[in-house]
Amino acid sequence: MNEQLRTANQDAGSVNPAVGIDLRVAQLMCSRLCHDLVGPAGAVNAGVEFLDEANGHDAGALALVASSGRHVTHRLAFFRVAFGFAGGADGALSLAEARGLTERMLVGGRVDLDWPLTGADTQTPRPIDTVRLVLCQVLLAADALRRGGRIEVRFAERRQGLEARASAIGRDAGLGDDLLAAISPDASSDELTARTVHGYYAARLAERLGTALRIENGQPDECTLAAVVPGAMSIEASAA
Repeated sequence: MNEQLRTANQDAGSVNPAVGIDLRVAQLMCSRLCHDLVGPAGAVNAGVEFLDEANGHDAGALALVASSGRHVTHRLAFFRVAFGFAGGADGALSLAEARGLTERMLVGGRVDLDWPLTGADTQTPRPIDTVRLVLCQVLLAADALRRGGRIEVRFAERRQGLEARASAIGRDAGLGDDLLAAISPDASSDELTARTVHGYYAARLAERLGTALRIENGQPDECTLAAVVPGAMSIEASAA
């Protein structure tokens, strides 16, 4: 019995390198999400304080609370699908629903969305991981627009699978070297930061789907993140 306890304690004290990597990525992802949510959450708190000082009769404070509250809710809904386990491993979501999540998340910012519901079957459900990858492409495209601009999202049904393209169009559009490094196939989790971890996540998600994220910078002031996802047909089509 004592020998078994010693062995168990030794095993508990040993560190599996893969577990350490996963833990670091999870911690960085949490830091990233907290950073993106603290602004609108803080605005809600500020609005409540203004209301308290005005005995609840400040129209501007009420508007701030309502607007910031919606912003937090929309971001949480987007992140829940993009990074969470919404729908489970076998869940599904349509591209039209993904568009709604993205449109609401971007409201009030410096980035406009051009995502027509054309070019592919957008109304029927797609595998949830395919939708997650699309949302990650959009988020990276927003990162490429440091001076603001427009994101164009386009889809096409190819023989190899569903092609998804998210193009950032605006002055000096492009991803920084740190994000490009996080997206690369040989990226190391040791070099990730809270600012780049979602790029690493997107690239690993693409690999799991049997594809890769392509970065295209063919036009001035334009950066495109593209991927062709094998077998990403609609759930209804795959069941037929």
